[in-house]
Amino acid sequence: MLGTNATRWSAIAAAIALAFTLTPPVFAGDDLATLVPDDVLLFFGHAGQKACDKMSKGTAWGDLRDEPEVKRFEEAIFTVIDQAIQKGAEEEKLGPVYRDAKRLAKAFYTFPTALAVYSFEMGKAGPAPVVSVAVFCRCGAEEADRMVKTVDQIFQRLDAPPPEIALVGASSLTKLPMPVGDGLYYGKLEDSFVLTVGEKAAKDLAARLGGKTEGSLAAAKCVTLGRKHIGGGNETRATMAYVNVAGALEITRSMMPMTNGGDPEALATAEKVITGLGLDTLDGMLWENHYRDGGCVSGLFQFTPDGGKGLFAASESKLTDDDLRRIPRNVIWASAFKFDLAGAYRSILAAVKEFPGAKDNVDQGVAMVEGMIGFKLDEEFLALLDDTWVVYDSRDAGGLFFTGVTLSIKVKDGEQFASRVETLIRMAAAQAPRQTPMGELRIETRTIDHREHKITFINVGGLPMAISPAWTLDGDHLIFGLYPQMVTSAGSAGGDQER
Repeated sequence: MLGTNATRWSAIAAAIALAFTLTPPVFAGDDLATLVPDDVLLFFGHAGQKACDKMSKGTAWGDLRDEPEVKRFEEAIFTVIDQAIQKGAEEEKLGPVYRDAKRLAKAFYTFPTALAVYSFEMGKAGPAPVVSVAVFCRCGAEEADRMVKTVDQIFQRLDAPPPEIALVGASSLTKLPMPVGDGLYYGKLEDSFVLTVGEKAAKDLAARLGGKTEGSLAAAKCVTLGRKHIGGGNETRATMAYVNVAGALEITRSMMPMTNGGDPEALATAEKVITGLGLDTLDGMLWENHYRDGGCVSGLFQFTPDGGKGLFAASESKLTDDDLRRIPRNVIWASAFKFDLAGAYRSILAAVKEFPGAKDNVDQGVAMVEGMIGFKLDEEFLALLDDTWVVYDSRDAGGLFFTGVTLSIKVKDGEQFASRVETLIRMAAAQAPRQTPMGELRIETRTIDHREHKITFINVGGLPMAISPAWTLDGDHLIFGLYPQMVTSAGSAGGDQER
């Protein structure tokens, strides 16, 4: 029967996962966030390979994928994965199911598709949760009919219980009983294929596909403000992901009495941890990826309407053009962001201390470590860093996605910070075992001069180590790399390269 053999579902899941491998999909003028309500817990959407090919044309990613060698590599990877899954499915007598699932996956891969989690709550009648989830694909009426027939065929092959016909608005959907929610609904609504867990999601999708526009996620404040900051539009928007943190926190709070037996002390501790980390100040998070300006641009927006606290405290300054000039022009990828490491350390420490009996242990542990190293981790180490971080991988550093990764951090006192990093390395070396199967273990720092810079790197003997972490000061920035070569090529330490 349906659900008794997990392997049946693994074949389907693998086929769908395979469809999204290797290609970042993109929206193309169709904002799928208009088709879900503004109170969804989770949303993920893309616009399919057709849009991806069109929108990435002329960008670095599009040019890379057009290379014959890359195409052959993609085909070879797909073939190997496909054959491996097909073999496993055939051994479980699920070959036809896997082939049907691949047809579905191809449609999800090709056309605009989204996943939304509407609600999650514990059921009143038993331990099983009640969830409301939807997957929908804007594929056109003909393709939607084909997808419905494919799903019918899959469930028939899996000996699913006899389906029912459910009226949703003016349309009829197929309904199958499910242990989670009030049933599985699937079928064609307008020009789309839809599959939902629960009638609630099916009815809402039917209304919005039929023209309802009010109260959509696209109009939610987190999304509208986030899109303003991230930039781009429907015609450039890449993969979108949204998390309703406030909604998820509300559900977590409602479930806490069930998980700890309603213990008032445990509930109070959990609330203090939530507050200490600042989770209660975070309303939602939006991440979007766009193809624009000849490349692939992404941004993460944290919405804290009353001002963030703890881990989500807002920086007092914004990224500037000078910050972005730390990034070479010929990077493979790059990211610039604000992050207060010292503030995060304090928030995490305070949250951990809220657990019963933890405060004294934490204070003693920190005091012991600080006594050994000779300085305070917060005020005399982490606080020496500013909150501006730039990380990238460039061809000048010999990079290939991550091999040339370089980190540039703005510092308040770079020389003191670098000196204390060396102190930590010496202490780690003193605590390490003296012998390894390959001989005597040696961990030491060495320096080389490059132009006006002194580059420090870690040299390890007696162990196979593929990297040699290095750093140097470049004005008010501390530059880290996996190898000294990355550091020499960064900033003015690497010469006059275009930014």
